[in-house]
Amino acid sequence: MKEIQTQRINTYLDALRAYPPEWEALITEKERYTFGELIEAAERVRKHPKEIEEKQGKRHIHWIQEPTIAHQLIQFLAYGDGNTVPVIAPSDVKISDELRDVTPPEGAYMGVMTSGTSGRQKVLFRSFESWHDFFKLQNKIFKMGEGSITFMQGSLAFTGNLNLYMAQLASGGSVVAADSFDPRLWKRMIEAEQATCVYLIPVKLRALRRIYEREQAVNYRIISFVSGSQSMGGAEAVQFKKAFPEAEITLYYGASELNYITYIHGSEMKEDTTLVGRAFPEVDVWIENDHFHVKTRYGILGIGNDAVIGDCGHTDAEGLFYFDGRDDDICNINGRKVSSLRVEEAVRTFPGVAETAVKAVHEHGRDYLKVWIVWEKEAEREEIAGSDSEKSGCINMAIREFLAERLADYEIPREFVFLKEFPKTESGKIRKKEL
Repeated sequence: MKEIQTQRINTYLDALRAYPPEWEALITEKERYTFGELIEAAERVRKHPKEIEEKQGKRHIHWIQEPTIAHQLIQFLAYGDGNTVPVIAPSDVKISDELRDVTPPEGAYMGVMTSGTSGRQKVLFRSFESWHDFFKLQNKIFKMGEGSITFMQGSLAFTGNLNLYMAQLASGGSVVAADSFDPRLWKRMIEAEQATCVYLIPVKLRALRRIYEREQAVNYRIISFVSGSQSMGGAEAVQFKKAFPEAEITLYYGASELNYITYIHGSEMKEDTTLVGRAFPEVDVWIENDHFHVKTRYGILGIGNDAVIGDCGHTDAEGLFYFDGRDDDICNINGRKVSSLRVEEAVRTFPGVAETAVKAVHEHGRDYLKVWIVWEKEAEREEIAGSDSEKSGCINMAIREFLAERLADYEIPREFVFLKEFPKTESGKIRKKEL
């Protein structure tokens, strides 16, 4: 490896310059870049800034809405110079005038745009160190970094993608990136580029696993799956071993405001899919009044040392953490508290179910739970979501009997709705308010 300079690394371009320029850095569906080529592309952008002259000398956001991963990344690398703070936004989203007028705070190197499940736009600002200084710790747990080849999919407007792209590249690893949502394409890219790691949220991991299962294929090269933002359990981790015998799954729990909070490896996962494991190194986590409290120096600017982010949780006798959902995931069903997240995960374990969403409904003076379901196979969707009320009634009964063995009576949804797909955010989270 090229000898890393002893001076302080202050930008991601500095980090990339530490590696031989001929090393492979980014491979997409249509483009390939070495480290040297990425640096050159970013420097060309810096020589011809798009910012209007009146902004020169004034701290401001440089909005990036490029349609491809490669161009998003090049723009992000180019604009991180103190006055210009890069923020990647989805290419099809209109940025509000209110956000365009925001002045980044002192110390901001970059911003991340987030909307959660609410759909309301906001920007969270970070120092360079709040991510870069944590990369070594997270890469060790995720088995990423120098020498590894990590496959990822989706826009860098999703905070989880941007973080892991930069963690991989800043550590001398290679990224294989797919813009398209096409599990068959992912499989081809993973195998053609000999990827050693994969980062996908659970719903995308399941889609990839099903392709391998249908083709009866086995991949011995993958040693690490990294996933987060959604739940996963021990039974699924075992299923992955059939197609990826050498791979270890690591599920993280985190927040855009705080970075990574806890993690768990597949070999430690249990039937309870709300288990999110132990705290990351150098991150203090505890439960107080049924809520997560986090102390970390790797959070966004202005978050403070003792951060409470509205996430509910509990611990077990071993000191492991469980994620019970956000405050708005806790429903009051006729005087009883119910975690919609717990119910969603129970429904999702019903054979053939791919995704679920649960909400509380108030009607005729009483509260009850309503569940929306998306099936794994198109044939199952058409059969269940069709107009045949007798078939729908039978499947409803089967799901209720299945849930009766896993949930209390008051936790079982009263109404079932079957969809072909869910409305989602850029990061793949379901927009419950649109259901």
